[in-house]
Amino acid sequence: KTNNFRESAFYYGLAQRFDPFNIESSIGIGKSLSELENVEKGVEHVQNALANSPHKAALLNGIAEIYARKGDYANAIKFADNALTVDPNYALAFKTRGDALNSQDKIKEALDSYLTYCNLAPLDPQGRIERYKIMLKKQDFKGGKEELQKVVDNYPRYPGVYFMFSELYRES
Repeated sequence: KTNNFRESAFYYGLAQRFDPFNIESSIGIGKSLSELENVEKGVEHVQNALANSPHKAALLNGIAEIYARKGDYANAIKFADNALTVDPNYALAFKTRGDALNSQDKIKEALDSYLTYCNLAPLDPQGRIERYKIMLKKQDFKGGKEELQKVVDNYPRYPGVYFMFSELYRES
C-alpha cells in the first residue's frame, strides 16, 4: 500500500511542476503524504499551496478530506466550514461536511449538508445516495425511496440504483 501512495505523490508532483496552481495535485500530494508520513505533513503541504492559490475553498476542503480520511471528523468539519466561509456555494465542502457529520452520527446535520450539496451540484447523484443510506439506516423507507426516485428520474442508468431499490424493499 505504501508504494502506491509514494507513486501517487510522485505523479502528482510531476503534474504540479507543469501547473503549480493545480489544486488537485496539491490535494493529492497532501493525501498521499498523510498516508505515507502523518496527517500533519499532508495538511502542511496543502496549507503551503493555500498561501499562493486563488482556489482557497477547494484547498481548505482538501484539508477537510485529509482529516476525514484519517477519522479526525472534528477537524474535517472545521476545515469544511472554513471552505464555506471563503465560498458559501462550494458544493464539495457540503459533501465533505456531510460525510464527517454522518460518521459522527449527527444525522440531521448530515442530511442537511447533503441536501445543500444536492441543490448546489444537481448533476451529481452522490448526495441523494448518501441521504438514502442514512434514511435506510434510520428505517425511513419512504424518505429513502423518494431520494432514490430522484436519482432514477435524473439518472435512469446510474449503476447500482436498482440494487439500492431492492435493498430498500428487502429492509422495509
